Amino acid sequence: MIKIYQFQPIIIQNVFPSATVENYGEITQLVVEDSRKVLGFDQEKNSKITFSFDSEKRLNGVAIYFDGGQFPSLLLKLNTLFGEYVKQGTSGVTYMQWEQDNSVTITLSVIPSSFSMDTIFSIGYYGLNKDKKQLAFAPSPLIFTS
Repeated sequence: MIKIYQFQPIIIQNVFPSATVENYGEITQLVVEDSRKVLGFDQEKNSKITFSFDSEKRLNGVAIYFDGGQFPSLLLKLNTLFGEYVKQGTSGVTYMQWEQDNSVTITLSVIPSSFSMDTIFSIGYYGLNKDKKQLAFAPSPLIFTS
């Protein structure tokens, strides 16, 4: 079984050769314009899908953009598939979040865009942990000498 974090940017680029690469420091995002159906919902032409990778190029999130008017229908669909959402926020951004399962979180949000609203369905993987030694917070043996 392939785990989500095992996907590297090159794998996604093989599936979506027209993906645009955006780098933010060591973080990489692949942005794809695609109009295929998602969860049974039609996408507008050139709708955006964003694949996000951590500093080690491991996939840790996917965001799919829909028209803002699709929020109620997507909310109903996600409640049907995953049960009632457990967390809601409205401070600047309306979002609904489902209970985390195996380090995977599903969120549906509505955000303002240029001239309208966008509905964003996102899947995030939060199981990419490292211990302090891997993060280089552990003291180096060179610091302590006898």
